[in-house]
Order: sequence, then structure tokens, then C-alpha cells
Amino acid sequence: MRLNDPTSAIFEIENDPHLLDFTTTDGIPIWMMARWYILHDVVGGKLLGYKSPEHFRKIDADMVLFLIKAACYNFKNKSKLKDKKVCLYSTNRKTLLDGKYYNRYVDQLYESFSNESVVIEQAMIDWCWPFPRKNEDVYFDTWGRVFSEIKAKFEYKKEIQNVSEMVRYLKDRVSLITGIEFTDKEYNEIVVSVSKLIVVMRNQADWFCRKIDNKTTRIAIIVGAGFSYSYYMNKKLKDMGITSIELQHGYITTNNIMYNYAENIATDSRVIAGLPKYIFTYGEWWSRQMNCPAKKVAIGNPYHDLCIEHFDFSKQCNCTIVVIGIGENTEGYIELTKYIKDNLPTYDVKFRPHPGEKNIVIKKMEQMGIEINLDVNDEIYKTLSETSFVVGEASTVLFEAAGIVKNILVWNTAYTKAYMPNHPFETFETKEDLLTRITNRNTLHNVGFGEELWSIDWNINYRRVIHGLLDNKM
Repeated sequence: MRLNDPTSAIFEIENDPHLLDFTTTDGIPIWMMARWYILHDVVGGKLLGYKSPEHFRKIDADMVLFLIKAACYNFKNKSKLKDKKVCLYSTNRKTLLDGKYYNRYVDQLYESFSNESVVIEQAMIDWCWPFPRKNEDVYFDTWGRVFSEIKAKFEYKKEIQNVSEMVRYLKDRVSLITGIEFTDKEYNEIVVSVSKLIVVMRNQADWFCRKIDNKTTRIAIIVGAGFSYSYYMNKKLKDMGITSIELQHGYITTNNIMYNYAENIATDSRVIAGLPKYIFTYGEWWSRQMNCPAKKVAIGNPYHDLCIEHFDFSKQCNCTIVVIGIGENTEGYIELTKYIKDNLPTYDVKFRPHPGEKNIVIKKMEQMGIEINLDVNDEIYKTLSETSFVVGEASTVLFEAAGIVKNILVWNTAYTKAYMPNHPFETFETKEDLLTRITNRNTLHNVGFGEELWSIDWNINYRRVIHGLLDNKM
């Protein structure tokens, strides 16, 4: 039953309800914890020729200082978590607004219900202390994550046997459908990684649910609640009577593994038990891109709207090219940027790494002996306001650039074909093809979207939904 199409093969691997029968020591379907890592990082990487970078943070003086500051800050400000009906739990996607730190994912939602809301935020990748900031009703999860990682090092072996049974069953399906054979080393790495992830996510859910005020908290809006490995978090919140909501924070297509499931498990009660009740999307177009069994509500993209109002997009330089990283194939993007720079010397060419690869790009450049310019703007919309060409693969930035940047060019790789099908942008096949399209810019066309992509009046939409949930009318 070998399938040649990578995306079809990836989803067919999980098209077997028996995968959900393998459970952790506390009864959670192991497949829900493992599916992204196995389908995207391992199988997808082999089928499409990419390698996901390791996401690590250096243990250095900056980290130690951040941990000390976070402990002191949380101790002094633990009362901020009390008597709040809405908890906004977010990764830290910082930008600066009026010289102060601003979380581009959730701070506008906080401002819409400031008296009823609090933000719990992850530490930044560079361990930079995020103050002064616009919203000071914030608490940090740093120590919860540290303790979860420490516990995983000591407790993961309790899950090894159960995980091993699932992976043994799975590897036969992978071989049958794709022809891929896991080596003993790969098999062991998968088993250990999934076992540790189970312990980490279980303990992070326990930490979060201990910290929020379970007497008054009614709604938890979580960046990443729709990820299958957030199963513990969603299930625990449901058990507490708290509505869990995923907040769209990037592009989603019909082939996005995070938000789409194989037909035979998509509506399985065991899948639904660990997913959020709602997903807040940017617009109706995005809502149609997923079969995740959660109710989709199009509220809009608050930060996109703010930046459209804030930045002047009329002064873009016609000779500026920004290459957008996607967190995969970092070396390939460094080489592409250098190729463009060498062949178009009159253009200002920059590489903007994905947030998840920022901490490895300079090291990769040193290893490759390549020097290129990096885009250092914290704010992507500032970069877009200065740019006339955006180049990339499957990335949210391409959609953010639509209607703003004059020329959007998509590298038509196997990765793009698999994870961003049926997109509306111009494509190029080779580096030489890219140069031709840039130098013949008059043949390109700009792409704009209407309300299908970005619903209007996000604040009205958001407040209507929150009031409906708090009043038990949804």
C-alpha cells in the first residue's frame, strides 16, 4: 500500500484508530502526544528532505539572571492571577510599542477585557527581561517549564514500555505506507523523546492549572491549545469546567498536521477529549483549512490590523529583498540568501530567521563560512514596510505581506507543495528562476485578500464571543 504523495502518506499513517489504544501510564492516548514529532519531524523530514533544528537555549548568565528575576517577580505579583475570568497563556512574541514590550499575540485581547484578564507568558528565547511593557498584568511560566524539564529527566522511564509498544506498531505502518525503515538508533530516539514529552506536558498542565484561580477563571485562551500534545492541558481544564480556546497564531492549510487529522480518527471521542472547545481564527478562509474537531470562530487578526494602521507602507525600497526562514532547512536558506546577494549586488538582501531558529543561525553561518545580512527588526511589519520583495516557502509572513509588499515569491519546494497547497502567490522553481522573476518584476502581480482572510472588527467579534461564554450563551 505504498503511497507516493508525501502528504497523503503522512495522513494515512495515522488513519488507524488502533493507534489511539496505546495509552500513557495515566490513560492518555500516546499518539496524541507523539503525532507532530513523528509525522512532521521524523517522517515528514525523511519524505521531504528537511531536518527540524533542535530548539535549545544556552545555560548562561542571562538565563540564570532571568530565572532569578522571574522568581522574584512572580512571588511579588502572584495576586495578579486572582479573580480573573479570562487567562491568556502565550508564547512570548515581543514587539515594541511606544518603547515598551508588547505581546503581539495576546496583549490586545487583554486590553479588550483588562479588568477580567491576566496574561501568563513564556520566557523569551534570548532571556531578555521583557520590561518596561504596556501590559503589566503578567505572570511568567519559566519555573514551571524548568521543573517540568527536570522531572522529565528522572520520570520518563515510567512511560518507556507503553511508548515502545506504540512505536513498534507504528513503525510497521510507516514501512508499509512509505517504505521508510527506522534504524534502532532512530527507534530509541523516538521512544525517549516521546516519553519525555509526555512527562513535560503533564507537569506543565499541572503547573498551569494550579496557578490559575479555579474559583473564578472561566476561559483559558492558549497559544498552542490546538496542538495535539496540549492534550493534558485541555483535558484538565475541561475537568475543571474551564473553556479552553486555541488562538490562531500562524498560517494554517489543509495539510497542516497540527490542525488536521486522518479521516478515521478526526471525530474519535479520544481525540476530542484532549482538544480545545474553540479555535479563534483570523477569518473564514482559515477556518475552512482544518478538520480539527473544535468549533471555529473567525474573530480577525488584531495585531495585523494594528500594524496596518501604525506603519507607513508607501515608502518601500524597490531594491530590498527579504528571505523568510521557516524553521526548517536553515542552511538552504542561508545559501539562497548568499546566492541572491552575490548575483544581485545592487539589491539589499537580508535573511529573516524564523523565531525558532534565531539562536542557531549565526552558528550555522560560522560553520558554513558564509556571511549574509540578517533582518534585525523585532517587528515583521516594520520589515515589510521597508521591503519590495518577500521570498520564502510555507510561512505566515507571506500572508501578512499580501496587499502590503509589491512582490511575493514562493520557493516551490517539496515542503511548500506538501504544507502550503493551493496558495495564491507567484512561485519559482530554481535559484536562477528567482533571479529572472526579480529582475523582470513587471511580470509579477500583487496579491490582496478581503475579509475572508482577515475578518473586520476583531474587537467587536472578540467581546461578543467572550460575553457569550461568560453569560453561558455559547
